[in-house]
Amino acid sequence: MGKDCEIPAEVVAEMKKVSWSTRRELVTYTGVVGIAIVVVCALIWISRHYFCAHLSGYPALLDGVRDMADKEELNLRQANPHRAMVCHPHLLGV
Repeated sequence: MGKDCEIPAEVVAEMKKVSWSTRRELVTYTGVVGIAIVVVCALIWISRHYFCAHLSGYPALLDGVRDMADKEELNLRQANPHRAMVCHPHLLGV
């Protein structure tokens, strides 16, 4: 039983050694993380739209990739007919 009483005292001693962030630091770092997330999401969105729009004009380059993607998309479409078509509107006959 004597050892059980020592654990809380040790925990308190270790917690005093911890360098705790101030409220200002916490808000600053949270803002930095939020901005980084927005930037990464924007880069992903831009690259997706660029590749979908510009590389679809090069059929010789993308024939194999498009065929594989089309087959996968059709398989997914058959499994879930309400799934949105992302990069392959030509499968809808548009």
